[in-house]
Amino acid sequence: ILGVAVPTPAPTILDANVEWKIIDQLGLIIGRQLVPTAIANGPHMMSIVHLATPPLVIVGGYNGIAIPLPTYQTGVGIDLNFSGVNLNYTIYNGQLAGIGPMPGGNDTFGEVDKSKGGNIEIGYSGEVGPGKLLARGYYFQEESDTPGTTEPDSSEINGFGLGALYNADNFFVGAEYINKRLNFQKTLDDFDFTQFGYYALLGARFSSIEVAFRYDFIDYTNLDDNDIAGIEDRDTEAWYTLGVNYLINDNTTIGLNYAWKIPEEPDHITYPNINELALNVELNLL
Repeated sequence: ILGVAVPTPAPTILDANVEWKIIDQLGLIIGRQLVPTAIANGPHMMSIVHLATPPLVIVGGYNGIAIPLPTYQTGVGIDLNFSGVNLNYTIYNGQLAGIGPMPGGNDTFGEVDKSKGGNIEIGYSGEVGPGKLLARGYYFQEESDTPGTTEPDSSEINGFGLGALYNADNFFVGAEYINKRLNFQKTLDDFDFTQFGYYALLGARFSSIEVAFRYDFIDYTNLDDNDIAGIEDRDTEAWYTLGVNYLINDNTTIGLNYAWKIPEEPDHITYPNINELALNVELNLL
């Protein structure tokens, strides 16, 4: 009998922190926490999850992966709130991980230690006219070691984003722009590229039925001083996503959406059907 030993994965604490509300307008968060970056990473800030498929600029598509944003991180955050304005500053020692299932985040680029980074965000949330406005701008930076060098902090990821969502009783609109940069500062001949993308979301409600549409675009590789043959033939991608949601009650929603995924194709090459049909069931108890 041939036996194979399978290691047991170590348990992971996904979310554990201590929050200290110093005064009504000032709080301190220590431990694992949600770092405020892309609005689409915190969909419960609005009414419901309008589309089951997250934006292309966050998760990446067929022709490449997205440079990860800091989301859940272990660190210390200072949170200031005043008349709807929110200011958050977080420093962390964790690994970048986006909304998609990518354990270790920046490990996909060769990171060999935990990252050291920080995030600053300013936003507004409040009633404006017949609906609620959520707007946010942020900047983040992370440094880490990479293989092949004894230099510390030899790679860097940084980026910024600007976005807003407006949610009223019968309609909603939103848009967000995200720009991210990866730089192996002391390895691979200073390999350096910038990635940017955006999405525009709009929808309407008819009684208990909600219809939503989102357009996504991403440019994967604006290369600086790097020549990669043929990269310009497959460095962009667009998605068109249409969804229909049924609002069963104030807390329960069931939805179906279909995404037409259109990556740029090199000459004489045809990609397979990569379109996606997604079902979303949401129970909101908050």
